[in-house]
Amino acid sequence: MRKTSVLLMCLLLCMACVCGCASMKYTSYHDQYITNQMKSYTFTTDFAKVWATARQILFSAGYVVRDSGNGYTVETEWGAIDERTSRRYLVTGYINSDNTSTVHFDYVDQSQGYGAAPHMESKRDYVMEYELVKRVEHDRWQEIEKAAKAYANQKVASK
Repeated sequence: MRKTSVLLMCLLLCMACVCGCASMKYTSYHDQYITNQMKSYTFTTDFAKVWATARQILFSAGYVVRDSGNGYTVETEWGAIDERTSRRYLVTGYINSDNTSTVHFDYVDQSQGYGAAPHMESKRDYVMEYELVKRVEHDRWQEIEKAAKAYANQKVASK
């Protein structure tokens, strides 16, 4: 009986590892697909609505927005991510010649290690951009989400 219990526990542990790895791979492929879509995404909705919603997203995330006075660019004050990391955003809107538009959420993180010099890192925030698509062009967001799930399922199944 004891060997059976040990064997069963080992089997359950192995299954948990396999399922966990598959779940992590699925999430990675899903996010990878969305990032690729956001890199070149253009809005067809009226830019005034897109821009107002982009600002709302910053407010709802707790950021204090400072207008730059330079058209469609806003910068936020520093906001705490955790006890050692602060983040600020620079959001820029672009109106294209075909009346579509693009909005980029770029951020800078500043981390302070214990006894170490501050570390800064800047990136584009595709998660915030995806949230903007979800709020402004929900039908297109649903198409991207469905395609991302299909892509992730296909990639996991092929491994």
